[in-house]
Amino acid sequence: YADYAKSFAKHHFNVLVGASQELDKDHSFYARKEGNITSSLNSLNLASGEARVGDNRQVWGLRSLFGRLSYNFDERYLLEFNGRYDGTSRFPKSDRFGFFPSISGGWVLSEESFFSSLKNTIDNFKIRASYGSLGNQQVSAYPYIATMSLSQAPFILDGSRPLNTRAPGLVSPTLTWETATTFDVGFDMSLLKNRLQLGFDWYERNTRDMLTKSKTLPAVLGAVEPQTNAADLATKGWEISARWESAFDLGDKPFRYNIGLVLSDNQSKITRYDNPSGLFSDYYVGERIGEIWGYTNSGFFKTDDEYLQAADQSKVSTIEYQLDGHPLAGDIRFADLDGNGVIDFGEQTIYNPGDMRVIGNTSPRYAYGVNLGFNWGDFDLSAFFQGIGKRDFWPGSESGVFWGTFNRWNQPIYEHLIRK
Repeated sequence: YADYAKSFAKHHFNVLVGASQELDKDHSFYARKEGNITSSLNSLNLASGEARVGDNRQVWGLRSLFGRLSYNFDERYLLEFNGRYDGTSRFPKSDRFGFFPSISGGWVLSEESFFSSLKNTIDNFKIRASYGSLGNQQVSAYPYIATMSLSQAPFILDGSRPLNTRAPGLVSPTLTWETATTFDVGFDMSLLKNRLQLGFDWYERNTRDMLTKSKTLPAVLGAVEPQTNAADLATKGWEISARWESAFDLGDKPFRYNIGLVLSDNQSKITRYDNPSGLFSDYYVGERIGEIWGYTNSGFFKTDDEYLQAADQSKVSTIEYQLDGHPLAGDIRFADLDGNGVIDFGEQTIYNPGDMRVIGNTSPRYAYGVNLGFNWGDFDLSAFFQGIGKRDFWPGSESGVFWGTFNRWNQPIYEHLIRK
């Protein structure tokens, strides 16, 4: 890369151009032999079982041109143009390259003459905006090539086990870059002799041609759906930050301290996906990323006979039916939201979900962070805390650490689940 800077009067220019190239070659090899005759030594020669060997090779490359042009007038008006032209071996030759430009600008209002009356309180105030795109090519090394897998057959022909060759899966012939275009506006402000600093950003990101599974195909096809540029996604979010930094004399030494706070949030929604049936096992237009579909808990059965006045729950309940054939006192009672007298999942579509509804979302919300620190003489301390303000969590049926013996009879009981 090379850069060039030029200034005259109140005008300042900076130009940068460059190129980059990456080539990644991966080669892995493994050897395995079962039936080790001793557990204290690790050696393939000490094993008496069948030997297995194999390897894996893949190569991918990325080639890029990039450039930036910056302009600054009197430290008040800021403008910058960026551009990238990227090519990757992960896509077919006809779809291999993409151009990703961006533009950003800023206005330092605190340097304007009309701002002079506020300078005693506000030391610096800048508003800014940007609009630009970036590309994503994070897929496997050969997603557009139909490959055939080889394996050793489990039967013997002519005294040996031959190799099996499996038919290749489906691939997309037009796989290309996923493009995320972001519009951002915000401001930066310093007050009270730069002791208080504030920042705010609001952004909207539109991801086009998401690299994801194509629409669900009929099971009679007998193949897994290929990865394609199948969906679009819209994300809106914001971030606010504040930092206080000051000092005072403690004894005969200055005591400097600071505290910083950051809070952000965003939500993402699918805006394009080919799902005419509305299966909620796939993406669908209007879906918020992280949705949890489930049943609504309307309390517990209070008596063993209360099930007679309740909707039939046999399709969604298992454990309580193993003994008496119906829910007993203390079992969960699910709400009959569609009023058909049976708790079920309908067709598992957004048009006929039965009694299932969106009951939560796994996406983290309201991420926050706190920075604390001080310095006094030869002593200094810094601390950082971060967390998530809101997130719904469903551990899944195999999460025995959470559910204990709920998910299966042979699940071990962990110490933290034992009532003491």
